[in-house]
Amino acid sequence: MPLGAPAGSASSTGSADRAAVPPARGGRAPLGRFEWGALAVYGLVVAVLSALHEPWKDETQTWRLAIDSHGLGALVHNARYEGHPLLFHLILQAVALVSRSWWAVVVLHVVIACAAAWVVMRYAPFTRLEKVLVIAGYYPAYEYAVIVRPYGLGMLLAFASCAAWTAERRRTVLASVLLVLLANTTVLGLLLALALAAAYVTDWLFGAELRPRFSSRQLGAAGAALLAVIVVVALVAKQVIPPADAAYRGDGATVEGASAWSVGAALTIPLRAFTPVMSVAEGTVKWNDWLFDPGSRPVLGLEVLLSVTAVTFGLLVAMRRLSSLVLFVVGTAGFVGFFALFVFGFSRHHGHLVLVWILAVWLARAGPPTRWPAMLAPLAARAQRWAPAVVVASLVPMVVGAAELAVADAMLPFSDARQVASFLRTHAGADTPLIAIARSDAQSVGALLDRPVIYPLDGRVSTFAIWGSVRSTRPVSTRVVGVVDSVLAVNCQAALIATARTDISPVLASHAHLIYETPGRPMSGNRYRVWLASAAPSARCPGGAGR
Repeated sequence: MPLGAPAGSASSTGSADRAAVPPARGGRAPLGRFEWGALAVYGLVVAVLSALHEPWKDETQTWRLAIDSHGLGALVHNARYEGHPLLFHLILQAVALVSRSWWAVVVLHVVIACAAAWVVMRYAPFTRLEKVLVIAGYYPAYEYAVIVRPYGLGMLLAFASCAAWTAERRRTVLASVLLVLLANTTVLGLLLALALAAAYVTDWLFGAELRPRFSSRQLGAAGAALLAVIVVVALVAKQVIPPADAAYRGDGATVEGASAWSVGAALTIPLRAFTPVMSVAEGTVKWNDWLFDPGSRPVLGLEVLLSVTAVTFGLLVAMRRLSSLVLFVVGTAGFVGFFALFVFGFSRHHGHLVLVWILAVWLARAGPPTRWPAMLAPLAARAQRWAPAVVVASLVPMVVGAAELAVADAMLPFSDARQVASFLRTHAGADTPLIAIARSDAQSVGALLDRPVIYPLDGRVSTFAIWGSVRSTRPVSTRVVGVVDSVLAVNCQAALIATARTDISPVLASHAHLIYETPGRPMSGNRYRVWLASAAPSARCPGGAGR
């Protein structure tokens, strides 16, 4: 009997449904040696990869902003440009009470990933093979496990909420609380929580029937739930909508600017999500650079066809239960629309479509099938005969993607920030000021050195960046030169942290010398260039090098 199915339901489902739904051991039965063994291997792999992984600038920005914002008011103020709710930041603040080390954050994230995998192994109504493929997939095993971002927490809360809702004795309050927490992880977590809420309400009102059960109690509860949704959405929107002076406000297409290519690219997002295999060039695996990125209209057309076909198969599998179908339709359409209109996104964003799929299959198997009208019932029954094969086939490419990125991250540098920090620790004094030419990349180096960075364009000294737009009317190069001059007036040297794309001006280059340049190309693509500017020789700085 599937997780959450009432007693006796198995006898009423028919042979196709019995084939599609795994036995009760996939539900609330205690974990056996196989499941614990799979979890042990998963935890070991994630822990080793996390230890080898060089943190990227987005990871260190979230960490230092959280632990260096003292109090909730300061956190709300400092995070106003981040585009994320504050739940993950608050958890990082709590961890900082024990340790401010980056490794404490890594341990936290490994625990979150393992907890999500445990929920799947313990409660998901999947076969053993499906469970292993789920937790070994690109998003649970790498993108949301190794890379420290709020998405792993969102995955855990989504899985836990679904487990609470589909339990044999439904935990409605717990499932609802978990949805509220999910909505406060990321904007995408909010969209996922809304899609799950729509599925839960559908499940609650309809069950296996297509005739809703409207009692006064249900209407009152539905009204309270709707009010709660409005409040949560309003609070999250207040946190994530960027201020008017934000440097970044999204990159989605407008209706006026839409083209056949942009529409087609948006329609390929489901295919991108389910085939997260990255391209290989310049001696490295290029994270976030999809291997099958279309280069021509015929290729784009083919990928749109494949993507639509995959979604169609998903619809047929989700048809087993109305609540599952609602989740799949609302979640898939909502995310594709969001990516098309606001932020096209990368693999870490597109992976929420995969979470929608996993959760839709979970709900599809969590009770007796919906009694569809006579014209739809044969189609739904036929779809369930090959549903298990579709589910397995959909998970295999993500395991391939996980293997590719895991091996690459273990063997290749993901980011060069750690190496730059190590270089400066050895070749520049501990009192040498760090000046950010490239704001986000310099932040990462300063964070790992546990030293503040001077941001010339912001007029700030901090361990984290603030992504407001630059208001100064002075040219950027003039402003940076002025800051460097003022720093060298009281210091003998200054390290200018730039990148190949955001380098120092020719004026500064003529008075500084390059001391470090990233060899090759890291997986994240950030190539550092570190310059050392020195004050003119004087009694204060006898070793000056001419600046």
